[in-house]
Amino acid sequence: MIVQVRNEKVSNHGSIPITIDCNVVAFIVFEEGFHQPIKRTKQKLPLFPPQTIASPPSTPCHHFSYNDSPASQSGSFMLPIQDSTTTTGHIHCSVMLSEFERGLIIGIKTAGWSTHRVAGQVDRSESAVRNCWEQWTREGTHAWKTGSGATRKTTRREDRRIVRQALVDPTVTLSTIRADVGVAIVSQTISRHLAEANLKSKRPFHALPLTSEHRQLRLQWCQARSMWNVADWKKVVLSDESRFVLGTDDNRVRVWRRPGERYNSIYTVLRHTARTAGVMVWGVIAYDSRSTFIVMRGTLKGQRYVDNILRPHVGPFLNGLPGAIFQQDNARPHTARVAQDFLRHFQTLPWLASSPDLSPVEHVWNKLKRQMPSCHSEHDLELTVQDLWAHLPHDNIRCLINSMPDRVAACIAAGGGPTRN
Repeated sequence: MIVQVRNEKVSNHGSIPITIDCNVVAFIVFEEGFHQPIKRTKQKLPLFPPQTIASPPSTPCHHFSYNDSPASQSGSFMLPIQDSTTTTGHIHCSVMLSEFERGLIIGIKTAGWSTHRVAGQVDRSESAVRNCWEQWTREGTHAWKTGSGATRKTTRREDRRIVRQALVDPTVTLSTIRADVGVAIVSQTISRHLAEANLKSKRPFHALPLTSEHRQLRLQWCQARSMWNVADWKKVVLSDESRFVLGTDDNRVRVWRRPGERYNSIYTVLRHTARTAGVMVWGVIAYDSRSTFIVMRGTLKGQRYVDNILRPHVGPFLNGLPGAIFQQDNARPHTARVAQDFLRHFQTLPWLASSPDLSPVEHVWNKLKRQMPSCHSEHDLELTVQDLWAHLPHDNIRCLINSMPDRVAACIAAGGGPTRN
């Protein structure tokens, strides 16, 4: 694009006609008497509409007329300047900096402006201005070189092999891929090649293994409550135990997948229960309240569950909520005869096996576990969990209970299969 500025004084409406023959990009060389170049615009010249943008008579402007290509429409635009002296010059045209900005930098640098002043005028860093100007003085061009940048360390065949490894085994580590490819490259290079294939490292979806019987029972349970609304679920008091462990678990496993593929079975890690060093805790949540946080030590059996949990905590909690429905899972202490006898005086909600995805209280535990810092002893772990429970915003609990109609509908839609957390 070549831009010619004719020797003309600013007319009454404050504009100077400039014609553009598009092939390169524009820069301006201003001669003496021109003290303020056009202000920076973020738009490239071809993007201006084929019309004149009016400006107040009091605002002097450069009036640009342009033609993108022989087949394109012609048009013009106005850019303000701060004085109306006679202006002469050429605009040749030379993009991280836009093409227009590169041309503008070269033009006003040629007019003798300092790098600092040019950077302030075009609103770019001094290093960007300096690099643009040095390229012009060194090479006589402002254009980006084709193929510039670092040479790739891997061949196309090796790139395909990297991507294939992640697709075949989504949990493969970067070090394993690097060893298999056999090229001296760093992990960041492998990550970049996978990102080019739209594969990102993400945490997997965790789910308990479900048998066909589990799925059928889950489907029937949800269908029986498909008409429950939020008001119905507000009456439910949800209880559960959870174990917080020292150290790390399979939450550190990550998978390579594309966006939107989180719930595909190949990227799902099945959860299995196992004893590890830690503390067992119990709690109850309701729509507008929650119970005292209880740390359980030793083995929990039916009679101990009644004496330490149900009688001192659950009974008073339910008595304070008229019409409350108590929910607990099917752990052995919960289904013991002594526990069932105690709960006979309260309305209860039967629960499903292997269904933590449907339980709001399970999601509360998961949230607390994600916030857990590193603990070095069971005592520190206990104090930390108590503090997290005490400071959990109750609006989080309300949101989880409000989501129950959607969770039930999702389980029905999945045919009793696992739902999205």
